[in-house]
Amino acid sequence: MDARPWTGFLKTTECFRIGYWNVRTVNQETQPGKLNGVMRNLDKFRIDTAGLSESRLTGFGTLNSETYPILYPGLETRKEAGVVMALSSRAKKCLVDWKPINERILRACFATSQAKLRVIVVYAPTNDTVDQTKDDFYRVLSNVVAKAHRHDIVTLCGDFNDKVGS
Repeated sequence: MDARPWTGFLKTTECFRIGYWNVRTVNQETQPGKLNGVMRNLDKFRIDTAGLSESRLTGFGTLNSETYPILYPGLETRKEAGVVMALSSRAKKCLVDWKPINERILRACFATSQAKLRVIVVYAPTNDTVDQTKDDFYRVLSNVVAKAHRHDIVTLCGDFNDKVGS
């Protein structure tokens, strides 16, 4: 999905803060007000763009909170998993496009003075998930990363649901 024409670009000499947070739901029906609390924290730490997982939002599109617009590829009906991306006003101006790959992978592309910055947000299946589901997830993720131009800056952030130890 293409965003509107961007009106700015990120200078490679400036700091651009990318964050990630497993929010464990920002669904307004079950957790009213939680989304605004998350956005206040992102603003407090001056995060430009943040990947949020386990959002449990349904539907598709953009959601405007008090401070940060949200890009989300939500699920049709089930309220589980889901990744979204929150954007500061500066990041929103530099957003070239964004694409929800599926409910677990979202890619956004930002204009910089040198190349495009691709931020990929992921929420991997847990180790308890069927092997085929995990294989499919990593195959799709590998394809998304491989589609980046060789001069693009690729940043991968998310929850890979890996467990250390036995």
